[in-house]
Amino acid sequence: MRGFPVFLSCLIGLIFCISSQAYAQQTVQAEAVPGELIVKYRPGFGIAQMENRLSSHGLEIIHYYPQVNLYHCKVKPDVSIEAAVQNCENDPDIIYAEPNYIYHTMTRQGPTVTPNDPRFDRLWGLNNGNDADIDAPEAWEVTTGSRDILVAIIDTGVDYDHEDLKDNIWHNPGETGDGKETNGVDDDGNGYVDDWRGWNFILKSNDPWDDNGHGTHVAGTVGAVGNNGKGVVGVNWQVSLMPLKFLDRNGSGTLADAIPAIIYAADMGAHVLSNSWGGGGFSQALKDAIEYARGKGALFVAAAGNESNDNDRSANYPSNYEVDNVVAVAASDQGDRLANFSNYGETTVDLAAPGVNILSTKPRDQYQSLNGTSMATPHVSGVAALIWAKYPNLTYRQVFIRLMGSVDRKSAFIGRTVTGGRLNAAKALSTNPLVGFVTQWKNTPDTSGPYQITAEVTDDGSIATVKLVYSLNGGSSQSVTMQNVGTDTYSGSIPGQPLETNIAYYVEATDDAGNTGRSHTVNFRITTEPSDGNGCCGALGFSFNGAESVLEKGMLAALNVAFLMGLVWLVGRRRRK
Repeated sequence: MRGFPVFLSCLIGLIFCISSQAYAQQTVQAEAVPGELIVKYRPGFGIAQMENRLSSHGLEIIHYYPQVNLYHCKVKPDVSIEAAVQNCENDPDIIYAEPNYIYHTMTRQGPTVTPNDPRFDRLWGLNNGNDADIDAPEAWEVTTGSRDILVAIIDTGVDYDHEDLKDNIWHNPGETGDGKETNGVDDDGNGYVDDWRGWNFILKSNDPWDDNGHGTHVAGTVGAVGNNGKGVVGVNWQVSLMPLKFLDRNGSGTLADAIPAIIYAADMGAHVLSNSWGGGGFSQALKDAIEYARGKGALFVAAAGNESNDNDRSANYPSNYEVDNVVAVAASDQGDRLANFSNYGETTVDLAAPGVNILSTKPRDQYQSLNGTSMATPHVSGVAALIWAKYPNLTYRQVFIRLMGSVDRKSAFIGRTVTGGRLNAAKALSTNPLVGFVTQWKNTPDTSGPYQITAEVTDDGSIATVKLVYSLNGGSSQSVTMQNVGTDTYSGSIPGQPLETNIAYYVEATDDAGNTGRSHTVNFRITTEPSDGNGCCGALGFSFNGAESVLEKGMLAALNVAFLMGLVWLVGRRRRK
């Protein structure tokens, strides 16, 4: 009999396991069309009578199937789905009411889309084992791009004959065909003669050949032809690349050439302007050109710079221009860290993207690896083009919201970029609502409030509701319905709170199909205490962004020892006085 308890315990365990699996299967949420029901009435009722009965239950008939006496119904706008179901359950003549379920083929999901380009396995920024990439293969399951989307490569030019680029090089339709390419006539009347494949703003010619290599590398990341069995692949397998040369063979160019390049791109209908360059001080003229491009509906993607600087304190242009079509891009590495050379800025650099050891095209059918925010920028330009390929009617700002609201948040970028995250192409194509540009409250002594929060939200359909969800001192969540205060913009507020209150909040959006999306959580405190950090005495006085070598760490330690000794000396001196 001693074996019986063991047998019994095993039997009970087996029953529990089976029951648990059955319960898990029962509780799986089945996919259904929001706001619709399939209703079956008992026989003997006419269609007119049924319309009245169903209307009283909060339902409208979409279609009637007399063969099986079924009514396909939608719930009235002023009635909740729960109330409609309850009304049906209370009707003794209804046999059943059930959701309008959604079904799919039973084909097993295959592997993610992988192109046959032989060097694809070296493009870690698009796909790698530790997921520090932008999830390009997952995005390619949705779209691989479109030649209807035009990306201007404003740079050192492009090798337009490169084996991996030539099929994606833009040809100006007004200057192409019937010998228009070389007839010496401004056929399309845009002020540029024979500009059939872009323009060279340095030589004022129609030959934007790349004599440096930088622009060709950028172009390859945006749109090297995919699945052609050659070289690499861009973020877009197919796209239209517009070569615009204003930087010379040494990688330098002037404001006077940059401005017409931007204007040309905007006038010719470029969706995205990719700008892996910077320098100089604030220029109102350059800002005016960028604003002109905004007026034409173009997104201006710009490199944040490579000096390991905080752009919040030391501005980098053009990425620092406060124009709402400017996307500022930092560089990330294969460990999902901020690249040790990359500029950053909690309020001035929007997001990070892969920018270390990036393999791409080089003039004359060659390939090379380069580092820099110059390499990060075309990843973002490429994803913006993918978004437009999937959703061609979006505005530049809606594309920007998608870029901002879909990042993978990582500790390395929190506090160093606006989003605290790294680019994710697949998430940027989501059909769920995406929330971006949420007000980031910092610690404040203001007890009167209210603490106003705004957010921008976009979706592939219509937004039904946007809520501001917050909690006080870790308590239960409270929510406020945010009001639409402009195109894609919503506003709500948290009432004033007493000192030493910790507030956590996020924004959640629901679309007309019942899908939801939310922002990350923001935390702040009502306090009179000074903020942490900013040198003395909440953090080290000196730091090297990404210091890794023994020499770097030794220098860092020496600087901070000297810094602390200086503080001790100053304190002692004051006391002696």
